[in-house]
Amino acid sequence: MSNNLSFKIDWGTASLQTMGPLIQLVDAGTPLYRATFIRRHHTGADVVATLGSFTLRAEVGVDDRRLFYDPMLSAHIEPAVAVSCGADWNKSMYQLLTIEASYLHVGGGPEELLFYNQDYASVAMLARWGVLRGDLVGELRAMFGIAPWTYVVRPQLTYKITPSWWVTAGVVVLGGDSRSVGGLFDRNDLVFFEGTYNL
Repeated sequence: MSNNLSFKIDWGTASLQTMGPLIQLVDAGTPLYRATFIRRHHTGADVVATLGSFTLRAEVGVDDRRLFYDPMLSAHIEPAVAVSCGADWNKSMYQLLTIEASYLHVGGGPEELLFYNQDYASVAMLARWGVLRGDLVGELRAMFGIAPWTYVVRPQLTYKITPSWWVTAGVVVLGGDSRSVGGLFDRNDLVFFEGTYNL
């Protein structure tokens, strides 16, 4: 349970007359602000195994109280269980593939939350492939979520001009249902160019 008193003081326009009731509360020893900490418990486990150039991993996390918001930005503290499993293939710094699948179950609250439903699944990946001894590297990062449907896709191409100077160009494309990450930021699709120089 949380008991909070919030107030705003604008020191630029407040007069002693408007602050009189506040000063009386302080003089009477009344606390103006009190914050309480709600203890939350998180329990988790993970396992990792390697097989040649492959790494396999699985994780599970259980929260007795986790913060979620509904589309009207009302807070909900609910129990939740998150499970993920993934695989990595890593031949070199310029040749790798990572795939991860995640599942989240929210144990209460409204069915439709901001960014999640009570049961939410997603898949994320990173693929990187270099040619010309790593001087030209293509990369794709992507995330796809189900219920609510969402996606974020970020392909890019990097060219190494010298060992300490390289340039990158790419795009970021977002989309999905209106209460998803991609849907909320759908109008933020962009094209980007970066130049990096290491001293």
